[in-house]
Amino acid sequence: DFEARLVASKPARRRGSEPHRTETLVGRQAIEGSIADFGSLHTELSVPITARLRWLLTWAQIHDEWTPTTFVVRNARSTAVLGAALMAERSVDGRREFVALGHGTSASTRLAARDPRVARQLAKLIVDHVRAVDDPWTLHLQQLDPEDPVARLLAQQLPNAELAPDQWVPKVVFGAQPDINDHLS
Repeated sequence: DFEARLVASKPARRRGSEPHRTETLVGRQAIEGSIADFGSLHTELSVPITARLRWLLTWAQIHDEWTPTTFVVRNARSTAVLGAALMAERSVDGRREFVALGHGTSASTRLAARDPRVARQLAKLIVDHVRAVDDPWTLHLQQLDPEDPVARLLAQQLPNAELAPDQWVPKVVFGAQPDINDHLS
């Protein structure tokens, strides 16, 4: 079973649907206040514990050379988080690098989206952000779910993108409804 890797705030509303609002949160402090919001989304979508914000904030504290950059789609009325991509960026030798928060050490990356519409909005937010960079840039996302709709959209929309198998961390599946508390003492 392989995972995949990808190398490579304006309201949005569709007639007859709830209005959404998108935002980009830059810096660790900007996202720390949203732990509960992201936690609800991650629980609903069964995001692995190593791809959740609380876990990834530790990575951000250790790797302060990276700036956390989080892309969010919210319900404009309730402000509930409908989608989130927890990423980070840095500049090195005149080149901007974008990675998933937890890059290199996390066993999972999830670009969490509740539905296809939210996935499209999240992908557009990321694409617009990286395309706005004047310097050369790279986007490298590891340990993605092979069916991740946001990653598939990014691969279609970004130049020179490649979605390829990625299995650098062994994977153990505990069952259909894994609960981390069943495996921790």
